[in-house]
Amino acid sequence: MATTNLLALEAAKLSPSRELRVSLAVYALLVALALASLRALAFELPGGSIRVSALAFPDVWHNAAYVAGWVNYLLYVFALQTVTHEYQFRTNRQNVIDGLPRRRYVLGKIAVMAGFALISSAIVTALAGTAGVWTGTAAASEPLAIRFVALYPLQTLAYLMLALFVGTIARRTGLAVLLFVGYTLVAEPMLRDLVFSHTLARHLPSAAFTALVPNPFFAYAGMRVAYSLTAPLVDTAIYVCLLGAATIWVFEKQDL
Repeated sequence: MATTNLLALEAAKLSPSRELRVSLAVYALLVALALASLRALAFELPGGSIRVSALAFPDVWHNAAYVAGWVNYLLYVFALQTVTHEYQFRTNRQNVIDGLPRRRYVLGKIAVMAGFALISSAIVTALAGTAGVWTGTAAASEPLAIRFVALYPLQTLAYLMLALFVGTIARRTGLAVLLFVGYTLVAEPMLRDLVFSHTLARHLPSAAFTALVPNPFFAYAGMRVAYSLTAPLVDTAIYVCLLGAATIWVFEKQDL
């Protein structure tokens, strides 16, 4: 089955979904509200000659990518639902019975996750650009901030691949959400603080993904921040590949 047929199959599953349209609309609204809240972050440098706004170019690119990363948990939960609902309604089983190889079924899901990442990136980029034009002032703190817009899709895809893997293992929506949120926000941070050394901790999945778009707001407090992105970029790329391979392996072994 060609890749276009896989995409057509996944699109057919999602296109009637009112839940998809509502979730994307709510997601876009929450990103817009998160960006609007940054309007309060405006600083006047000594002498009053330069006013720095968190929504001004070029800082808005980094700031928007960072705050959107937190709103993305809504997107991750929706992605988990798209995976687990197919177990609940036996859609995946029917696809396999109809002759779709299991490996290609998972490849279709990976394509869906990539699509979600691209849609999210388009929304964030459009809103950040609009905010920058609307603000109409110039920032002076991070001239290379736009690179984080390029890293944001990879960060989003990495978390979505983790969601796909967790959903494939858990099969049920509630359990999948609990495992995903519990690992990324509770279990891994505890492991990083209590178990692993700093050298090893920064290579754990969520740590690597988060490091692609680090917190930009320390710079506004006068702290010098040096971003080292090579290791997180390599780690994230490896994890995306491993999570895809692991999901294929688990799905091929499952009794549907």
